[in-house]
Amino acid sequence: MIPLATLKEKSSGFLVENSCAFGVEFIKVTAAKTNDATKKLFVQKKINKISSIPEVYTWDIEDFFALKSPSHSPDFELHGHKWFITIHPSGFDKNRNFISLSLTMKVTDILHENSANLVQLDIRIKNQGSGKDNGQKGRCEFSKNATSWGWDKFISLEDFKDSSNGYLVKTKCCIEAKVAVIGASKME
Repeated sequence: MIPLATLKEKSSGFLVENSCAFGVEFIKVTAAKTNDATKKLFVQKKINKISSIPEVYTWDIEDFFALKSPSHSPDFELHGHKWFITIHPSGFDKNRNFISLSLTMKVTDILHENSANLVQLDIRIKNQGSGKDNGQKGRCEFSKNATSWGWDKFISLEDFKDSSNGYLVKTKCCIEAKVAVIGASKME
């Protein structure tokens, strides 16, 4: 056990950029039935489909103004799963002032009924000039019941269309998805 004061000391090296990683070695895992609500435990394993190294897909949109709502990227494969990006060019808000973006796992049939993947997700609209992209990050659980994650108000249409921001150049824009499958769970 480490005292909280020691953990919080910068010189101890436990906290780096306000983050701390803990490791656990499982000797034996036993499942027990309970009447209480249960929480999922995501276990990180060293197998092909689970990796903290993100894989990247880039969707180049030639004519943003020709997009319907919703529009989908071509299917792509990252970490052994098929995905696609969905864009709602005028968002979900009632005033239609924002772009909405989400990532969807296309084929969840390979997932067991009571299993899920924990995904580190980073979606960004690329700045085609200075490189100052507009992005959102999150940790999301993808399962048969939760196949899609994203942001209803990703960026305002005003900021997106402002040519000085570099997100929309003439009619072209570029969306990038970085995906890392960092854990898996299975409830039996």
